[in-house]
Amino acid sequence: MSLRFTIKKRQLRPQYDAAEISRIAGEMVAKAHQGLKVEKQRLSLKSLNFLHEFCHLRGLAIYGVARDIQVVGELTELRELALCSLSTKDLSFTKDLPHLRHLWLQGLRLKDWASVGDLTQVKALTLFNMRALDSLDFLSNMTALQYLEIARCKGIQKFPDCSRLGRLRRVVLDDTNGLTSLAGLAKAPALRHLVVGGAKSLPTVCFTCFEGHPTVEGILPGVAPMNTDHYLDTCYALPAGLMMYGYYGTPNARFELDEDLM
Repeated sequence: MSLRFTIKKRQLRPQYDAAEISRIAGEMVAKAHQGLKVEKQRLSLKSLNFLHEFCHLRGLAIYGVARDIQVVGELTELRELALCSLSTKDLSFTKDLPHLRHLWLQGLRLKDWASVGDLTQVKALTLFNMRALDSLDFLSNMTALQYLEIARCKGIQKFPDCSRLGRLRRVVLDDTNGLTSLAGLAKAPALRHLVVGGAKSLPTVCFTCFEGHPTVEGILPGVAPMNTDHYLDTCYALPAGLMMYGYYGTPNARFELDEDLM
């Protein structure tokens, strides 16, 4: 993963009861601590209702707890939200979080993916280990999106038409072996960098759709292990001048959201 959360998060402990959690909320406000991590195995309470006392939060990560998750909609200062290993019908409760800029979904069991597309304020989206996810159609409505990272989502076969995503500058694909086409992504008008690491179902000519693209500067074509015929043939077919040499652990991985782009 190359775009990390920036807000340091405090963890709750299993021995904290409701009164202690309330005290911690006040302490965090007083000390201007703006991040919280909530894990099912470390939480003595069964519900997330206590979060209404943390309305100052700018960063929140929830692991495995979904009861009363709608309370997250009250945290209107949130900038970064991670929802991991839990089930919920939809994400409509996040629609009215005006400052939400980075949404991280990991192992999420979601019934209504169209509700993700309603989050038109989100600038960065990370989808990790979403094995049941087989469509990205919701992306077409996320017009503020600047950064997209998809990892271990093997059910996805193609991108929708991304021509409305006029702010999308970088896409990172890791272990997306079900992907067979990038044609829809090639329509993103401002795309600059595409990083692919593990997408063995993509054909060797998969990047030719980016030839002549007005803004694309670099592509890392890691569709298969290096020195395999699939990888080498894909490199040979890559449009001239677009080869990216290295990504993780290199300056190429640096990315900052443009806060001025709305």
